[in-house]
Amino acid sequence: MIYKKREEPPQPQTELIASPNDDPLLTAKEVASILRVSTRVAYEIMDEVDFPLIRFKRQKRVAKNDFNLWLEGQKNQK
Repeated sequence: MIYKKREEPPQPQTELIASPNDDPLLTAKEVASILRVSTRVAYEIMDEVDFPLIRFKRQKRVAKNDFNLWLEGQKNQK
């Protein structure tokens, strides 16, 4: 007799909003590293009106996706 393996129902995928290794927010230091500028210049850029800044009290962050869109917009302005 041939036995068929019973198929398990698919388990729902749980997507983590933020994992320790892949933070969805960038700090000024990370922005500086990506743009290859000093941290001081990164803070100045983050203070610009069109920059997609997220504030937590005195902390400044930017979502990775928003930063990428902003960066693409900067490339297209030239």
